Amino acid sequence: MDFKSAVATLQGSHDLRLPAWGPYTKRYIGVSHIPDANSGLRFDLSVFPGLFRRAPSVPNVLWESGYHPWEAAADLSYYRHRHEVIWKDQVYADIDYFRSPETWSGDHMQVRVHCVNASSAPENLVLHWIASMHLPTEGGPSRTPLVPARVTLPPGVSG
Repeated sequence: MDFKSAVATLQGSHDLRLPAWGPYTKRYIGVSHIPDANSGLRFDLSVFPGLFRRAPSVPNVLWESGYHPWEAAADLSYYRHRHEVIWKDQVYADIDYFRSPETWSGDHMQVRVHCVNASSAPENLVLHWIASMHLPTEGGPSRTPLVPARVTLPPGVSG
């Protein structure tokens, strides 16, 4: 069986009923919100620690960048990433993304950061918060976003 035939046999064979909030980002690890799956819009929030007055290590999902997926609930109501600020767990931060049972409505997530300094020296840490909105892109691996347009019809034309 060739590749196209194998892919064709999978059409309609799975259901991705994922929650609106989850680790869906395509750039920097964090939490993403997809308000409407058909719209193609995605909001991302990435939280990452760094040492004060030093270049941050940006947690890129495409290559090794000092963070590790640590644990997660099967329904994605909770997941944690560990960010190594100083190698070998000398200084690190565990960043939790979760929905608490009392706010299970699905309209928001909570973020909790636990910083640990196991080194022999005091360290000043900072937290960087990066928020971004992503529009749908053209088909395939293109990163060219589709920009919504407003069409105005000339007088006397109905749409």
